[in-house]
Amino acid sequence: MDLSPGISAEDIQVFLEEADEQIQLLEDDLVRLEQEDVSDELLQEIFRAAHTLKGSSATLGHRKMAELTHAMENAFDRLRKGTLGVSGALMDVLFEALDALTEMKEDLRSGSDTDIDVSALVSAITDALDEGQEQQSSPVSPRRDEQTRRSAETPERAFAANQAAAAQETAAAEQAAAAQDAAAQKAPGRSFATSDFEEPIAHVTIKIDPDCPMPAVRAFQIVDLLATLGEIIESVPSLDEIEAGNVDYDLEAWVRTDKSGQELEESVQQIADLVKVSVATESDSSSDLSSDSGSDSGGRTLTAEEVEAPPEPGDDIGEGKPVESNAGGDAPAASSADRASRNGAAQTKKRGSTFSTTVRVDVARLDTLMNLVAELVIDRAHLAQIAKDVENRYDRSDITEALDRTALNVGRATSELQDEIMKIRMLPIDNVFRKFPRMVRDLSQELGKDVNFVIEGQDTELDRSVIEEIGDPLIHLLRNAVGHGIEPPEERLKAGKPRQGMVRLKAYHQENSIVIEVEDDGRGIDPEKVKAKAVEKGIISSDAAARLTEREAINLIFASGLSTAATVDGISGRGVGMDIVRTNIERLNGSIFVDTRKGLGTRFVVKMPLTLAIIRAQLVSVGGRIYAIPIGSVQINLREPESSIRTVRGQETYVYGDRVLPIIRLSNVFGVRTESANDGLLLIVVVQSGNEQVGLVVDKLMGQQEIVIKNLSGVLGDIHGLSGVTILGDGRLALILDIPSLIRSVSTHEYAV
Repeated sequence: MDLSPGISAEDIQVFLEEADEQIQLLEDDLVRLEQEDVSDELLQEIFRAAHTLKGSSATLGHRKMAELTHAMENAFDRLRKGTLGVSGALMDVLFEALDALTEMKEDLRSGSDTDIDVSALVSAITDALDEGQEQQSSPVSPRRDEQTRRSAETPERAFAANQAAAAQETAAAEQAAAAQDAAAQKAPGRSFATSDFEEPIAHVTIKIDPDCPMPAVRAFQIVDLLATLGEIIESVPSLDEIEAGNVDYDLEAWVRTDKSGQELEESVQQIADLVKVSVATESDSSSDLSSDSGSDSGGRTLTAEEVEAPPEPGDDIGEGKPVESNAGGDAPAASSADRASRNGAAQTKKRGSTFSTTVRVDVARLDTLMNLVAELVIDRAHLAQIAKDVENRYDRSDITEALDRTALNVGRATSELQDEIMKIRMLPIDNVFRKFPRMVRDLSQELGKDVNFVIEGQDTELDRSVIEEIGDPLIHLLRNAVGHGIEPPEERLKAGKPRQGMVRLKAYHQENSIVIEVEDDGRGIDPEKVKAKAVEKGIISSDAAARLTEREAINLIFASGLSTAATVDGISGRGVGMDIVRTNIERLNGSIFVDTRKGLGTRFVVKMPLTLAIIRAQLVSVGGRIYAIPIGSVQINLREPESSIRTVRGQETYVYGDRVLPIIRLSNVFGVRTESANDGLLLIVVVQSGNEQVGLVVDKLMGQQEIVIKNLSGVLGDIHGLSGVTILGDGRLALILDIPSLIRSVSTHEYAV
């Protein structure tokens, strides 16, 4: 792949990170543009994303991406100027172009050459622009035939259209410059104040981190951001030089804006790889900038020549210093730092920042830190156990008290370190959710359905390890909701429902877990139909099906090989989707249950731990062995007489509230000798997975503590009833119970009867 000379692997990596962000932003905003009322703010955001992507790809030397993003930028520019209306044909081709950008980005990531015909896409965009201008006031049109869209224009015409658009942009820039010159010369021979402009002028000085691999990309982001905060009068280097990649690590810009210096500085500091940001505004020089140069304020006015010809980068002002003022006397003007000290500490903080507020950290380093913290958690419990043993064995003394204090301090520091590392690893679930609007949009159009997709709680945070794993199960649930749950518009109208169906994706925290709900207002699940299919597929017998409750029948949708779809297609019908969903979620120590009403809709509720590395657990003893039960599964601990246990169809049960609770004796599951019941009482730990509950009979309760999960499958393979192992403070091992599989074993036994 031909790129600009001198481009390194690190340069490509920086570009890919920026491209990931901008392409995802474009996808999100295009979905919004198609579904919501068009707003100036949304169109401006879309244009900025395309403009940034065009500039960075041109800097990299990726000609195809630059050419395609330039064509998309032309479309977005006409949309924001109001000379083009949103149409179905335009949106289709823009999404197609976005898919092409994604493919080219991934080709660049893998080092492969791309074979995408960019000229055909540019031609299709040009064709959509021509048609959109003719039908500017018409509503969103249906999807057009692809061949018609592709063949309407030739690459030569598309190239000519791009050249014409570029010429128009140049002419507009020249007109703006001419207007500025006229304003600057409105009073020849006189120095004029910046107050003659409608808005004050701010001088922004920025130093990019010398370790930044692609300073041109950062510089482009900076000027692009400043352009949204005001009007850039001049920049050094210029925009043309930035787009050409002729950028060092220093950047200056003069911006006409109504924003304060602090607002400008805080906005610019959001960009990565900056080590210094300095902003000087009119207020920094304490000047009203009137035409009276003899003002006692210590400030001075800026002349037209100073506005039109800012200092060169080699001057003092190019070293990141705020503009210093001199009212014409011999005494030196007060610096911005002096003025800030007079105005209080808050003013000092507003400018002259010499550090970045964020740093980039490789994910592998975070994983290493998490593993080290996990080992500290084990040693914290071990140290606490040693301190307790020493105290029990020896008389109280200065040494034992010192050991207690040390154990306490180490424990507190470890807990705080654990909390901070966990916070660093936490990411908004929006990193997963933001991929779904486009998927739902494409799927609903493919199926001819009208779907309103609502997302709530996208700011909810959870560990990145969970985020990496939860995406696929949610894709299955959403595709089922759109393809299998939501009815076609005609069917919904006949049922007395609105034409447009609703699919809701919601996330929220619940204690130490995250709960994700996927809900639709579609057909719902018919339990009788599910039972009939299960019997037909040989999953259960007719007698067992007849004994199932409605909830148990609905849970059969998670059985392997069962599907109620009438036909096999790309969405459902193969009988593997929901089984995969449950398997993947339970592998992450999570649970899923379904709540449905025939004809009204379905709600799937997924409950996941916030992290997969360290969890809080209830420790129990059975036959002298220690087992750990994830605390999120524990409902209540009961002591009940042995005589209260009843056997129904071969299954021990206990009446708990208004439910018949299946009983599992862990001694039977793991083949260990149990201790005799105390005074004839059984100790029962009630656990839950989804909407199913069972009672686990144990010998002793041993308290709660945080444990580090060690996977067993890589060593011993999958073991029924166990999900992992942990090391306790005294060095003993505790096996971690797999609650979903234990509950499922009860169901399997019952169905087989």
